[in-house]
Amino acid sequence: MPIYSLWKNQVFIKRISYAELTLNKMINYDRNVDYEKMKYGKEKNFLAD
Repeated sequence: MPIYSLWKNQVFIKRISYAELTLNKMINYDRNVDYEKMKYGKEKNFLAD
C-alpha cells in the first residue's frame, strides 16, 4: 500500500509540473506575440514620421 501511494504521488507531481510547463509556455507565447505587435507598431510609427 505505501509503495502504491508513493507511486501515485510521483505521477501527481509529474502531472502538476507538466501543467505548469504548459501554462508557462502559453504565457510566454502571449508575451512574445504582444512584443511582436509592439515592435511592428513602433516600426510603423517610425515610417509614418
